[in-house]
Amino acid sequence: MKVLFLVEQFMPVMCGMSVVSHKIAKYFVENDVEVEVFTSKNNELEKQEIIDGISVKRFNNSGNAIAGIKEEKAGSFIKDVLNSDADYIFAWAAQQWSFDLLFQNIDQIKKKIIFIPTGFSQLHNPIFKDYFESIYNQADLFDKIIFLSRDYQDFKFMEKSKSTDVIIPNGADLEEFLSASLGIKEKLGIAKSQRVILHVGGYTGLKGQYYALKIFLNAKLENTVLVLNGNGNIQNDSFIKKIKRRLKGSLSRADIASYLRMRKIKNVLQVDLDRGDLVSLFKESDLFLFPSLIECSPLVIFEAMASRTPFLVTDVGNCEEIVDTTAAGVLLPTKMKFKNQTIVNIKESGKVLNEIFNDSTKLNELGEKGYEAFQKKFNWNIIGQQYLDLIREK
Repeated sequence: MKVLFLVEQFMPVMCGMSVVSHKIAKYFVENDVEVEVFTSKNNELEKQEIIDGISVKRFNNSGNAIAGIKEEKAGSFIKDVLNSDADYIFAWAAQQWSFDLLFQNIDQIKKKIIFIPTGFSQLHNPIFKDYFESIYNQADLFDKIIFLSRDYQDFKFMEKSKSTDVIIPNGADLEEFLSASLGIKEKLGIAKSQRVILHVGGYTGLKGQYYALKIFLNAKLENTVLVLNGNGNIQNDSFIKKIKRRLKGSLSRADIASYLRMRKIKNVLQVDLDRGDLVSLFKESDLFLFPSLIECSPLVIFEAMASRTPFLVTDVGNCEEIVDTTAAGVLLPTKMKFKNQTIVNIKESGKVLNEIFNDSTKLNELGEKGYEAFQKKFNWNIIGQQYLDLIREK
């Protein structure tokens, strides 16, 4: 058995899509399924390499069907797809070049195609109207469509199509969290007596670092440190652009550093930890705070559950469903919800944080329920088997 994964980003590039596709690919390889990955290339990555037994080929392609696709060599990608001897194609995420080139040539593809939409983030954008209608009308060309939840917009949009849908959630790595060492608080200079609230996310403008900071300050917690972990470029741009980011609540890493420095705030740390230290910090944190603006099914929530860390999260993606089914966290009060973006109510969220954070019994209960759900349903061993069953079913 051989499968071909088409995904915009793959390891060692770190993003939700690369992590999920890598975990599934690795599980396949460990269960005697050959995996080839076609993905994007940048100047720092090899054209071809083997990662954990997975054959990776990179194309210097970019864009999407609406903005325009730039190919390193016209037609080379789809030619390689057609020439692949894979039994199945897994196409991860719409609105990016690898899926769009596949879909534009789908009438030529004789292999079974399994499509994982991962949210349809541009579903409400008018310029994508015809694009999504075309996917809906040709849904029967996919062997199966894997949704992460029945509670998010991609499933609700496609549920009346002719597609054969499957629900498989995201999760976290059981072995990674079981084997993680501790001691990161001391390494970061955080006293043993201090409690930790953690936020994890790149500085894309959509992960809610500014809102996490404001909620934390509004709660006025004693002997507590907020740690913002994430990467992001230092943006030394114009004052006007900085003001616009402030109005949108999408401050850059440098903006927040400046904010903390000017106000002499000492109990907020900005870090960009390696993976081992980050897993350690998940386990040593008392609460995970994630007021993100837009998500599909965020991996960091499952990682919080894997570390027995209760979470507070905005009503984004399928987070309401996760809260309802696991009882491992609490939804933050929402100030505004426009299309698929959510803005948290800072003042009311500060009250929620204060109340829950000072209730040790409640925190422990949330953490234990999350870990129980993670063990039973939301770890890659169980999830990988669900993917594997799709290509081995008779």
